[in-house]
Amino acid sequence: MEPVRFSDFFLLLSALALPLSAAAAPNGAPTVVLGCVIDGRSVYGDTLPPECVGKEWFKKINGVTVFTAKLPPKKEEIELRAKIELCKKKHMAEITAKENWRIALYERYSSVSDIDAQRNNEVERIDGFIADLRAREQDLIARRARYDDDVKALEDKGKSITPGLATAIGYADVELARQRADIAKQIEERDKRNKYYDETRRAYLEDTAPMAPVDLDSLCTREVTQSARGGGGNANE
Repeated sequence: MEPVRFSDFFLLLSALALPLSAAAAPNGAPTVVLGCVIDGRSVYGDTLPPECVGKEWFKKINGVTVFTAKLPPKKEEIELRAKIELCKKKHMAEITAKENWRIALYERYSSVSDIDAQRNNEVERIDGFIADLRAREQDLIARRARYDDDVKALEDKGKSITPGLATAIGYADVELARQRADIAKQIEERDKRNKYYDETRRAYLEDTAPMAPVDLDSLCTREVTQSARGGGGNANE
């Protein structure tokens, strides 16, 4: 058998290719279409249809896909995606904070009774501080009353207040004002602790169950779309 020469092999390939070309394009010009697939349906034309903007599209020559590509999204689509991502970050931060709060509650308190016991301990401690401060306040009030009696006695004798008495009165007034400010501060702190434990107790009863998963893509797409249409929503602007 004679070996196949390269020239003979090339002629064979050319002969095989000619019928294919003639069948695909009888007029000699290839058929070129551009399109994309939307909901399982091909949309195509001589130029890329508007519906394909931002989607994966294809180019076919004589019915054969030669490549696929994706057009860059429009400015409006970029802005929409940016708002959706911002919305997702916001919700994710809220979810993370709530989940961390839930875990912290569960780790710190064994039960509602444990919360009540800790509240009572803190409030009793603050009440003790307030009682001590009020006792000191009464001592200062009594001292100030004695100074007033001394001033009256001097006035009855037609004498002026001595420098030492004036200084003592001044010190007593400053100390009494400071004492009353400390009392007000402790009362405010007690109110804050009570409020904290009220909220903690409510949260423990309501929030210690694991959170259900949230589809942030769907949630934020809906919120941003509603906001863009003037329908409200919680999307970030």
